[in-house]
Amino acid sequence: MLHNQLRSAMNSLGEEAKQFAKEFVEAVVKLHTDVGQGTNPTLKEFKAKLLFWIEKYYALSAAKADIEKHFSIPSFSYFKNEQLMERFRELLRD
Repeated sequence: MLHNQLRSAMNSLGEEAKQFAKEFVEAVVKLHTDVGQGTNPTLKEFKAKLLFWIEKYYALSAAKADIEKHFSIPSFSYFKNEQLMERFRELLRD
């Protein structure tokens, strides 16, 4: 069921948003697989990966609205708070 919902939402995205979402899902699946096999990232590696995806999301153009429309995740509201996100970025860079 969740797989079908994800596939449906991904198929509804424009090309830029679809490419971002595909790469993000692949990265999350890889991380999940690695952790499941006992290969845990260090805190520094995890923070770097998280910062990478936040920056990649912010670099998107109109695709952000497309993603927010088809993936109605409440946490996207945090991404809209520039002050909060800049503080979060600072914490991740440390």
